[in-house]
Amino acid sequence: MGIATSLFVLIFYMIYQWTDQKALESGFKRMHKGYYHLMMFAIACFCITVMTIDGKDNGPLHTPCAVFFFLALEVFTVYTTLFLTELRRWDTTIMTSKSLKIKQVLAFYITAVWIYCLYGAYGVND
Repeated sequence: MGIATSLFVLIFYMIYQWTDQKALESGFKRMHKGYYHLMMFAIACFCITVMTIDGKDNGPLHTPCAVFFFLALEVFTVYTTLFLTELRRWDTTIMTSKSLKIKQVLAFYITAVWIYCLYGAYGVND
């Protein structure tokens, strides 16, 4: 899973850098750097979560780290999608409308999964 963690770091670094660079080139506001730092910390939490599984002991950090990672993933995905939506309104040359629509559908899907999971966890009692 160390490779997966490295890939997560690379993926989120590239997403952040590409989006921020496109905003800079367009004269649009820059992405908030706090979201990048949030994801890097969340990836460290992912690493802790995986390490507790690999060590065959969940330990006290497993659940909080897992929840934080998935919550940060949700926040980063939705924030980046909303940012790209506004950026495309500002400058339509940064991406096609089809590409933006795919990002919006993915963000909606991830949000729907969160809502479903929360409903299942705290929803109706049988």
